[in-house]
Amino acid sequence: MSKGENKNIGKWFKVSFFIILLIGAGYFFGTICKQFGQSYDLILSPSKELLILLL
Repeated sequence: MSKGENKNIGKWFKVSFFIILLIGAGYFFGTICKQFGQSYDLILSPSKELLILLL
């Protein structure tokens, strides 16, 4: 292998590593947003009593 081929392999390794890292971060962020949305629905879900109080 020449130096150029080694550089190319290193470049693709870095790119694939960052792609995997971004996919993992996106999955984690999506999970957190989903949990936050469910909590938000539980805390602030409008009920009949709350709507009557607000009116």
